Amino acid sequence: MLKHKPSHLEDELCFAVYSTQKLYNRFYSIVLKRYGLTYVQYATMLVLWEEWRPMMVKALGERLKLDSGTLTSLLNRLEKQGWVVRNRNFEDGRCMMVELMPKALSL
Repeated sequence: MLKHKPSHLEDELCFAVYSTQKLYNRFYSIVLKRYGLTYVQYATMLVLWEEWRPMMVKALGERLKLDSGTLTSLLNRLEKQGWVVRNRNFEDGRCMMVELMPKALSL
């Protein structure tokens, strides 16, 4: 089934990606700590800053490749910290919109 037989962990691409990701996340956690943000929360903010308009929660989740449960809890924390607000779409009450609060716009 597998032709490749691993011999050393350090020779595996998956370990190199994993190790790099850990270093990358550590760097961002240090930088973002002063704002009380995680990397995923920061990535969410980046999408909203890029769009610079309210976005449907569903579209935001698709862009970030996050399932609705993960995105809901992430947005709950961002909303509690005053970074974003969610409102129902006035044209379609089934859709939730998320937008940046003044705190986030001032950065």
